[in-house]
Parts: sequence; structure tokens; C-alpha cells
Amino acid sequence: MGLVSGSEVTSSKPFPDELARAVSQVALDLNLPEDWLNPGPTDLLDFGLPEGFLNRAHRVEIGPPLTVYFCDRFDQVHFKLYAMVDNGGGRHAEDLRALDPTPEELVAAARWTTTHDPSEGFRGQLVLALAEFGVRDVDIG
Repeated sequence: MGLVSGSEVTSSKPFPDELARAVSQVALDLNLPEDWLNPGPTDLLDFGLPEGFLNRAHRVEIGPPLTVYFCDRFDQVHFKLYAMVDNGGGRHAEDLRALDPTPEELVAAARWTTTHDPSEGFRGQLVLALAEFGVRDVDIG
């Protein structure tokens, strides 16, 4: 998603050299695809993260100099709903189902997604996606 600097999340494109080397080493060690970790999601920073994102993140000290912040389940619901609608379902829909979001979480996520894509086409697909999860007739802003 990004790099944490103080109380801000900043772009991770491109990865810092040290991180890029570590990502490559983990891919080799665990026989993972080279792009198992990539800066693609950092584009979400362009329009803002859900309010309170960093406060909810789970900080884990891996060891000097690496500290990882894992996004909270609430924020994962936001990101997966956005990706599901933006990319037409697929694995993102499966991931969202696995998170078992509440209707309230889905509505909050839906409102956030419209800040990233306010188009009518997106909104129409968003309404259909919410209906798949039993959320109907809500004001998503």
C-alpha cells in the first residue's frame, strides 16, 4: 500500500532498494512469484485512505529496520469492495465474502469507494455488488 512516515502513508512506487531486495529474496526463499508483493495498491493513496486507516493498522516489529503495518479488517473490506467493483468481481469478491462484512461495514466501504470513482457506471456496479451481499436501498452518498 505505502510507506509509513510519521503519521502519514506515502507512495511506495518504486519500492526503496532495500525493500525491493528483501521482496526478491523472500520470493526466492519461498518459491513465490517475483511480484508477490508489489506497489500497485499504492495508487489508492491518490484519492485518500479510509478515515482513521493508520490508527487502526496493526503494527508489527519484524526486526531492525523493518516495521510492518497490516491494515485492519475494516479497511480490507473497503479495499476489497472497491477492487471487486472496479475489476468485475473475481478473487476480490471471494476475498470480500471471506471477510464476512456486516451491512454497516459495506455501506461505509461503499461511501468511501465513491470518493475514488464518482462515475454513474461505477455507482451502478456498486449497487449491484452491495445487493450480492444483501445490502439494498441504502444511501451511499
